[in-house]
Amino acid sequence: MLASCNAKGEVEGAVPGFASLCRITPDEMREALSILLAPDPDSRSKTLEGRRLVEIPGGWRIVNYLEYRERLQEKEGSKAQAMRESRQRKKEITDGNALPNVTLPASASVDAVVPLLPLDTSLKQKKKNVPRIKTTELKPDSVKAFDVTWNKPPKTVRQWNKDTKDYEEVPVAKGSRMKAERNFQGIVDAGVATAKELCYAFQAYCLEGEGPKKGFFQHLSTFFGPEKSTYLEWLERARQIIRESV
Repeated sequence: MLASCNAKGEVEGAVPGFASLCRITPDEMREALSILLAPDPDSRSKTLEGRRLVEIPGGWRIVNYLEYRERLQEKEGSKAQAMRESRQRKKEITDGNALPNVTLPASASVDAVVPLLPLDTSLKQKKKNVPRIKTTELKPDSVKAFDVTWNKPPKTVRQWNKDTKDYEEVPVAKGSRMKAERNFQGIVDAGVATAKELCYAFQAYCLEGEGPKKGFFQHLSTFFGPEKSTYLEWLERARQIIRESV
Protein backbone atom coordinates (compact mmCIF):
# COMPACT_ATOMS: atom_id res chain seq x y z
CA MET A 1 0.00 0.00 0.00
CA LEU A 2 2.93 2.33 0.62
CA ALA A 3 3.81 2.07 -3.05
CA SER A 4 0.27 3.07 -4.08
CA CYS A 5 -0.61 5.81 -1.58
CA ASN A 6 -0.82 9.53 -2.31
CA ALA A 7 0.92 12.38 -0.46
CA LYS A 8 -1.63 12.14 2.37
CA GLY A 9 -1.08 8.42 2.89
CA GLU A 10 -4.45 7.54 1.31
CA VAL A 11 -4.82 4.39 -0.77
CA GLU A 12 -7.70 3.91 -3.19
CA GLY A 13 -8.75 0.41 -4.15
CA ALA A 14 -10.85 -2.63 -3.32
CA VAL A 15 -10.16 -5.93 -1.61
CA PRO A 16 -10.29 -8.07 -4.80
CA GLY A 17 -7.85 -5.77 -6.62
CA PHE A 18 -5.26 -5.78 -3.84
CA ALA A 19 -5.75 -9.52 -3.34
CA SER A 20 -4.92 -10.06 -7.03
CA LEU A 21 -1.80 -7.89 -6.80
CA CYS A 22 -0.64 -9.70 -3.65
CA ARG A 23 -1.49 -13.09 -5.22
CA ILE A 24 -3.70 -14.13 -2.31
CA THR A 25 -7.40 -14.85 -2.00
CA PRO A 26 -9.89 -12.08 -1.16
CA ASP A 27 -10.58 -13.80 2.20
CA GLU A 28 -6.87 -13.75 3.06
CA MET A 29 -6.75 -10.09 2.07
CA ARG A 30 -9.72 -9.29 4.33
CA GLU A 31 -8.04 -11.12 7.21
CA ALA A 32 -4.84 -9.12 6.73
CA LEU A 33 -6.78 -5.86 6.59
CA SER A 34 -8.70 -6.73 9.74
CA ILE A 35 -5.37 -7.02 11.61
CA LEU A 36 -4.14 -3.66 10.30
CA LEU A 37 -7.47 -1.98 11.08
CA ALA A 38 -7.67 -3.37 14.63
CA PRO A 39 -6.13 -1.76 17.76
CA ASP A 40 -2.65 -2.96 18.68
CA PRO A 41 -1.83 -2.70 22.40
CA ASP A 42 1.86 -3.46 21.68
CA SER A 43 2.30 -0.70 19.10
CA ARG A 44 4.83 2.04 19.91
CA SER A 45 2.43 4.56 18.40
CA LYS A 46 -0.63 5.32 20.51
CA THR A 47 -2.43 7.12 17.70
CA LEU A 48 -5.88 5.55 17.22
CA GLU A 49 -4.92 2.83 19.71
CA GLY A 50 -2.06 1.61 17.53
CA ARG A 51 -4.08 1.02 14.35
CA ARG A 52 -2.04 0.93 11.15
CA LEU A 53 -4.95 1.64 8.81
CA VAL A 54 -8.33 3.34 8.96
CA GLU A 55 -11.07 3.02 6.39
CA ILE A 56 -11.96 6.00 4.19
CA PRO A 57 -14.43 6.26 1.30
CA GLY A 58 -13.02 4.16 -1.53
CA GLY A 59 -10.04 2.74 0.34
CA TRP A 60 -7.85 3.19 3.41
CA ARG A 61 -5.51 5.72 5.04
CA ILE A 62 -2.10 4.82 6.53
CA VAL A 63 -2.34 6.25 10.05
CA ASN A 64 1.24 7.40 10.72
CA TYR A 65 2.18 8.26 7.13
CA LEU A 66 2.18 12.06 7.55
CA GLU A 67 4.06 11.87 10.86
CA TYR A 68 6.97 9.96 9.31
CA ARG A 69 6.86 12.14 6.20
CA GLU A 70 7.25 15.30 8.32
CA ARG A 71 10.10 13.66 10.23
CA LEU A 72 11.86 12.91 6.94
CA GLN A 73 11.35 16.49 5.73
CA GLU A 74 12.94 17.81 8.93
CA LYS A 75 15.98 15.58 8.34
CA GLU A 76 16.20 16.71 4.71
CA GLY A 77 16.01 20.33 5.93
CA SER A 78 18.96 19.69 8.25
CA LYS A 79 20.91 18.16 5.38
CA ALA A 80 20.11 21.19 3.19
CA GLN A 81 21.41 23.54 5.89
CA ALA A 82 24.59 21.47 6.20
CA MET A 83 25.09 21.67 2.44
CA ARG A 84 24.65 25.46 2.49
CA GLU A 85 27.23 25.76 5.25
CA SER A 86 29.61 23.50 3.32
CA ARG A 87 29.25 25.61 0.17
CA GLN A 88 29.89 28.77 2.22
CA ARG A 89 33.09 27.29 3.68
CA LYS A 90 34.31 26.32 0.21
CA LYS A 91 33.54 29.82 -1.04
CA GLU A 92 35.53 31.35 1.80
CA ILE A 93 38.48 29.09 1.00
CA THR A 94 38.26 30.03 -2.70
CA ASP A 95 38.02 33.72 -1.88
CA GLY A 96 41.03 33.35 0.41
CA ASN A 97 43.11 32.16 -2.55
CA ALA A 98 42.20 35.22 -4.61
CA LEU A 99 44.52 38.18 -5.11
CA PRO A 100 44.88 40.23 -1.90
CA ASN A 101 43.41 43.72 -1.65
CA VAL A 102 46.03 46.35 -2.37
CA THR A 103 45.75 49.99 -1.28
CA LEU A 104 47.07 52.15 -4.09
CA PRO A 105 48.50 55.62 -3.81
CA ALA A 106 46.29 58.28 -5.32
CA SER A 107 48.71 58.74 -8.21
CA ALA A 108 49.13 55.03 -8.90
CA SER A 109 47.57 53.25 -11.84
CA VAL A 110 45.68 50.00 -11.48
CA ASP A 111 47.48 48.65 -14.52
CA ALA A 112 50.76 49.16 -12.69
CA VAL A 113 49.75 46.60 -10.04
CA VAL A 114 47.63 44.16 -12.07
CA PRO A 115 48.43 44.55 -15.76
CA LEU A 116 45.58 43.78 -18.10
CA LEU A 117 45.92 40.60 -20.13
CA PRO A 118 44.73 40.34 -23.73
CA LEU A 119 41.31 38.75 -24.11
CA ASP A 120 41.51 35.18 -25.39
CA THR A 121 38.94 35.25 -28.18
CA SER A 122 39.70 31.63 -29.07
CA LEU A 123 37.59 30.44 -26.11
CA LYS A 124 34.44 31.88 -27.66
CA GLN A 125 35.27 30.22 -30.96
CA LYS A 126 35.87 26.83 -29.25
CA LYS A 127 32.55 27.05 -27.45
CA LYS A 128 30.69 27.26 -30.74
CA ASN A 129 32.22 24.00 -31.89
CA VAL A 130 31.18 21.97 -28.81
CA PRO A 131 28.59 19.35 -29.89
CA ARG A 132 25.21 19.41 -28.15
CA ILE A 133 24.63 16.54 -25.74
CA LYS A 134 21.59 14.38 -26.44
CA THR A 135 19.33 14.54 -23.39
CA THR A 136 16.88 11.77 -24.24
CA GLU A 137 17.01 8.32 -25.77
CA LEU A 138 13.27 7.88 -26.13
CA LYS A 139 11.28 7.79 -29.34
CA PRO A 140 7.91 9.60 -29.41
CA ASP A 141 5.86 6.42 -28.98
CA SER A 142 7.74 5.55 -25.77
CA VAL A 143 7.71 8.91 -23.99
CA LYS A 144 4.35 8.62 -22.19
CA ALA A 145 4.90 5.00 -21.07
CA PHE A 146 8.37 5.80 -19.74
CA ASP A 147 7.16 8.90 -17.86
CA VAL A 148 4.53 6.78 -16.08
CA THR A 149 7.20 4.17 -15.31
CA TRP A 150 9.70 6.76 -14.02
CA ASN A 151 7.13 8.30 -11.67
CA LYS A 152 5.77 4.98 -10.35
CA PRO A 153 8.10 4.48 -7.32
CA PRO A 154 7.15 6.57 -4.27
CA LYS A 155 9.39 9.49 -3.35
CA THR A 156 10.02 7.97 0.08
CA VAL A 157 9.59 4.60 1.78
CA ARG A 158 9.32 3.57 5.42
CA GLN A 159 12.35 1.60 6.63
CA TRP A 160 13.59 0.38 10.01
CA ASN A 161 16.57 2.27 11.40
CA LYS A 162 18.61 -0.05 13.60
CA ASP A 163 20.39 2.91 15.21
CA THR A 164 17.28 4.82 16.34
CA LYS A 165 15.25 1.61 16.81
CA ASP A 166 12.38 3.15 14.92
CA TYR A 167 10.89 3.46 11.43
CA GLU A 168 11.79 6.45 9.29
CA GLU A 169 10.99 7.76 5.82
CA VAL A 170 13.93 7.52 3.43
CA PRO A 171 14.07 8.81 -0.18
CA VAL A 172 13.86 6.32 -3.05
CA ALA A 173 16.77 6.54 -5.53
CA LYS A 174 15.98 5.99 -9.21
CA GLY A 175 19.46 6.15 -10.70
CA SER A 176 20.35 7.70 -14.06
CA ARG A 177 17.30 8.63 -16.11
CA MET A 178 19.29 8.82 -19.36
CA LYS A 179 20.64 5.29 -18.85
CA ALA A 180 17.16 4.02 -17.97
CA GLU A 181 15.72 5.64 -21.11
CA ARG A 182 18.41 4.05 -23.26
CA ASN A 183 17.78 0.57 -21.85
CA PHE A 184 13.98 1.00 -22.05
CA GLN A 185 14.06 2.09 -25.70
CA GLY A 186 16.59 -0.60 -26.59
CA ILE A 187 14.18 -3.33 -25.44
CA VAL A 188 11.36 -1.80 -27.48
CA ASP A 189 13.58 -1.44 -30.58
CA ALA A 190 14.66 -5.07 -30.27
CA GLY A 191 11.01 -6.18 -30.36
CA VAL A 192 11.22 -7.99 -27.01
CA ALA A 193 8.31 -6.04 -25.52
CA THR A 194 6.23 -2.95 -26.18
CA ALA A 195 6.59 0.25 -24.18
CA LYS A 196 3.19 -0.45 -22.58
CA GLU A 197 4.24 -3.95 -21.51
CA LEU A 198 7.46 -2.61 -19.96
CA CYS A 199 5.48 0.02 -18.09
CA TYR A 200 3.10 -2.60 -16.64
CA ALA A 201 6.03 -4.91 -15.84
CA PHE A 202 7.63 -2.28 -13.63
CA GLN A 203 4.31 -1.40 -12.00
CA ALA A 204 3.72 -5.08 -11.18
CA TYR A 205 7.24 -5.27 -9.72
CA CYS A 206 6.56 -2.22 -7.52
CA LEU A 207 3.30 -3.65 -6.19
CA GLU A 208 4.18 -7.34 -5.94
CA GLY A 209 7.98 -7.64 -5.77
CA GLU A 210 9.65 -8.78 -2.55
CA GLY A 211 12.14 -5.89 -2.62
CA PRO A 212 9.55 -3.09 -2.92
CA LYS A 213 7.47 -4.67 -0.15
CA LYS A 214 10.48 -4.14 2.13
CA GLY A 215 11.12 -0.64 0.78
CA PHE A 216 13.93 -1.46 -1.65
CA PHE A 217 13.43 -0.57 -5.34
CA GLN A 218 15.81 -1.41 -8.17
CA HIS A 219 17.06 1.50 -10.24
CA LEU A 220 15.13 1.64 -13.50
CA SER A 221 18.36 1.33 -15.47
CA THR A 222 19.06 -1.92 -13.60
CA PHE A 223 15.49 -3.21 -13.96
CA PHE A 224 15.64 -2.72 -17.75
CA GLY A 225 19.40 -3.15 -18.03
CA PRO A 226 21.30 -5.89 -19.84
CA GLU A 227 23.08 -7.16 -16.73
CA LYS A 228 20.10 -8.27 -14.63
CA SER A 229 17.15 -7.71 -17.01
CA THR A 230 14.69 -8.04 -14.12
CA TYR A 231 11.88 -6.94 -16.44
CA LEU A 232 11.92 -10.41 -18.04
CA GLU A 233 10.64 -11.91 -14.77
CA TRP A 234 7.60 -9.60 -14.88
CA LEU A 235 6.70 -9.52 -18.58
CA GLU A 236 4.19 -12.38 -18.40
CA ARG A 237 2.53 -10.79 -15.37
CA ALA A 238 2.36 -7.48 -17.24
CA ARG A 239 0.70 -9.11 -20.24
CA GLN A 240 -1.77 -10.85 -17.93
CA ILE A 241 -2.73 -7.51 -16.32
CA ILE A 242 -3.14 -5.93 -19.78
CA ARG A 243 -5.41 -8.78 -20.92
CA GLU A 244 -7.54 -8.53 -17.78
CA SER A 245 -7.90 -4.76 -18.14
CA VAL A 246 -9.27 -4.97 -21.70
